[in-house]
Amino acid sequence: MSEPTAFQAAPKPTYLDLLNKRVETKAQRTTQVRVALDPSLMDQLDEARESLAAERAKRGKMVNPALDAAAERVAALERQLLDTCLVITLHALTADDMLASRAKATDKTPMGELWKRDLTQAFLRAEDGNGHLVEDIGQDDWARLLEVIPAGELQAWHGKLGRIAGAPDFPTSAKS
Repeated sequence: MSEPTAFQAAPKPTYLDLLNKRVETKAQRTTQVRVALDPSLMDQLDEARESLAAERAKRGKMVNPALDAAAERVAALERQLLDTCLVITLHALTADDMLASRAKATDKTPMGELWKRDLTQAFLRAEDGNGHLVEDIGQDDWARLLEVIPAGELQAWHGKLGRIAGAPDFPTSAKS
């Protein structure tokens, strides 16, 4: 069989080909969570954004040095935050992953502990804010970080993990 030309479509793979590819590659959906490693920068950024919003409300869209300075402060803090955050890629948990994550859980295990176990099990890789792999951050480091993260962040991240673990929402035309 010859290679398809620009005018010929590649042959459509069979459903068995697609199924085999998914099984062989163990393809899972993924999601990313941003982790601010310096929470004080988040506080400073929130304050700077509030100041910028107040300055805009006060001055409208007029050009003025105070508005420019507030906007530059926000931009500088955003750049600084980008340099001090991790982007963690998580993969959807299979049923076996979920069993491993919950192996030692009891009825009395706190929900936050279960979230930490699932998030640890789902760790795939860490990148810097610019998308470069951070090789010295692994699953054990992620687990250590999860021990000190506020419950709200844990819940939000676990929610993202839960959304990718569910069946995808197909376009209306693909539903039966």
